[in-house]
Amino acid sequence: MRTKITPLTSLCCLLLWLVFMDTSRAQCDVIYASPTGLSTNDGSEANPVDLPTALAQACPQNRPHIRLLSGTYTINQKIVIDCDDIILDGNWEVFLGQGRKNSNLTTTININSAAESGPYDGLSGTTVGYYIGVEAIGQNDFIIQDLVFNVKNGGASGTASGTMSNRGRSVYGFYFRNATGWHVERCDLRVGAGSTGAPGATGATGLTGSRGSNGSGARCDT
Repeated sequence: MRTKITPLTSLCCLLLWLVFMDTSRAQCDVIYASPTGLSTNDGSEANPVDLPTALAQACPQNRPHIRLLSGTYTINQKIVIDCDDIILDGNWEVFLGQGRKNSNLTTTININSAAESGPYDGLSGTTVGYYIGVEAIGQNDFIIQDLVFNVKNGGASGTASGTMSNRGRSVYGFYFRNATGWHVERCDLRVGAGSTGAPGATGATGLTGSRGSNGSGARCDT
């Protein structure tokens, strides 16, 4: 039996092909991460990577839209925004093989980053110690949305400790410098306290007091 191809059939096929091409094109700039993802995966909905791998691959692979599937991520490093136009986007799920946003879900990131030190103003100021949750220096037009961050506030995110030149270490949830056009939307940032500085040095001994005056003459009371 021969199949008759009508103009309507051709139009339907063309539309399906365009939808397929548009969907494929839309996924090219996306990388999926999961709390159980593997660094060897390809970052698709079916095979998400872990968060550190997504962060490392997003800029070099020109896949700036990082979609974080819901759940709890625990990492031992700060998150670095190292190119423009990055989107760090939480509350995703995979439904029937397709990624979709779900506002009923929660994506939490525990960041137990290492202590750092440097000039307080990033240039030539006094050297201080600190911890950073999310860092962006000189990057622009990035978006962080629908995420809960725990940074050095106890539990899996650790706590601040130690000193730097007797000064306590600060904790920065977000540390953005020389960055413009960025947006943080629908995020919950929970940051722990900085560490206590060392006690100050004992003060110098005071000067010797002056000599007292002579007492008055004695007398007998009657």
